[in-house]
Amino acid sequence: MRGMAPTPDAGVRCSELMAAISLATDVGMAMPLETGLATCLVATDLAGLLGMSLDLRQRVYQLALLQHIGCTAASAQVASVMGDELVMRAHAATLDFADQRQMLRFLLGHVARTNPPLGRPAALVRAVAGGKAMTGTMAEVCEAAMMLGERFGYDGRSLQDLGCVYEYWDGQGFPGLAAGEKISEPARVVQVAALAVSASRAAGAGWAADLVHQRSGHSLAPAVAAAFVENASSLIRSLGAAGSLWAEVIASEPVPSGLAGAGEIDRVLRAVADFVDLKSPFLMGHSSGVADLAAAAGQQMGLRDDDVVSIRRAGWLHDIGRVGVSSSIWAQPSPLSAHQWEQVRLHPYYTDRVLGHTPFLARLAAVASAHHERLDGSGYFRGAKAAQLGTSSRARNGV
Repeated sequence: MRGMAPTPDAGVRCSELMAAISLATDVGMAMPLETGLATCLVATDLAGLLGMSLDLRQRVYQLALLQHIGCTAASAQVASVMGDELVMRAHAATLDFADQRQMLRFLLGHVARTNPPLGRPAALVRAVAGGKAMTGTMAEVCEAAMMLGERFGYDGRSLQDLGCVYEYWDGQGFPGLAAGEKISEPARVVQVAALAVSASRAAGAGWAADLVHQRSGHSLAPAVAAAFVENASSLIRSLGAAGSLWAEVIASEPVPSGLAGAGEIDRVLRAVADFVDLKSPFLMGHSSGVADLAAAAGQQMGLRDDDVVSIRRAGWLHDIGRVGVSSSIWAQPSPLSAHQWEQVRLHPYYTDRVLGHTPFLARLAAVASAHHERLDGSGYFRGAKAAQLGTSSRARNGV
């Protein structure tokens, strides 16, 4: 087998690239896979009910997919204070971060979930002491989101949307630079949709409507919240039904995107590499460095130009599953426990799952997700042996 089959640039739409990144942010936020896709569908429909223009609906669509794109920027800092930040995020989707009593209850629950009884007092002191510093990381998240959004090709208005998606209507949100009408219209819609989707998955559509109503005028824009509550039953679709939301999201783009060209694909995938490397301060430049080395190895091996391009792209994407493992594990100086090691072994699997929804990215996933395989079958996650690893995978692995 000589490398991978040709992968023409004309094989992927811009919306497919954004949707794949949305899946990666689901993993990084410890949300059920396709939460971002569900939010996108609800938000786009809600924008239509509100009579928004086509341009605004397109911005809603884009923001819903990439609202958490800055999430990796704070992972290491949060993990240093809270332990496993993914456990925290998994229980925080419907939390009101401005409600101090609710936050204290949440903090006590998190400490109990992530620490043995004897270690809980010290963990609670550490968490309370680091609370302000942790809140301050939201500015870094927003800054990273806007930087990455610019790399993805977002214009100034869409970058503004990313910058205020965590703001509150009453001014108690993050980073605390906008409130009320100063929060962009697309952000107001996505805020309602995101809370509604998380609440409906946790306790059903009825609780979603109740929670949106409760937060109206506090974290949520009253007019948008009222429109959701009035139409909750039609907006909250069968999110738990069998089958993927992928095709529906791609088909629902208000202004259908065209096929991405080679330059656009490379720009987006390089940005994804930086998104992944923000997971840990020890990873700066790692994914891009791997991509360059793997591509150079492919050239030295005499592979076709299109194979070398694919190898480089797989290198940018190879560690995207890393965001699904706690930063506390990646930073741990001592040997990993058996449970932690099993989490590490899953990260190439996450890479495969995130990239497997569209043929163009699935072809890259075949190489990207094989980066810890070994010729003797001792690697992970598949335990593939030499005969199952193509030349491109070997160039990527250095074997």
